[in-house]
Amino acid sequence: MALGEPSTRSRKKLAAKAIELLGPGTTLRGVFVGRAHRRVTGATTTVLVLFGAAFVVALLFGVIIYPGGLLLWYLINSIRPSRVVVVADQGVALLSRSWFTNKPDAVVATLPHAALDGLGMGGRDVVIGPDRITFTKGERARLGAATAAFVP
Repeated sequence: MALGEPSTRSRKKLAAKAIELLGPGTTLRGVFVGRAHRRVTGATTTVLVLFGAAFVVALLFGVIIYPGGLLLWYLINSIRPSRVVVVADQGVALLSRSWFTNKPDAVVATLPHAALDGLGMGGRDVVIGPDRITFTKGERARLGAATAAFVP
């Protein structure tokens, strides 16, 4: 297990939550964690504007404020959100993860196995549904191995 990859225990928890979201009867082949590419949402813009306004007001009073760890963690996870890719017998599912609990909380897309046709090409970035996901090398290798049985 490399840095940034989930442990076996975490994978089991992710799998249990994925089955809960996808419905009973889902047979999982693998659960993989990556990060979606950059995006700026309305909530991210609002948080940045509010912090910027607070910084300027504090600066007018001669005080410099620094963003806290929770603010930075929120911004990182809203700009590059964590994604869970689930490969099941029924197809491929892309799940979003809560930035606070790190558990899958919503289904972003469900796709047929054919959506993973170009996986054998190498590289750590994979386009799955509406997102381009970046995986660690180990996660990318596991994803390729799990999907090899489904891709002609």
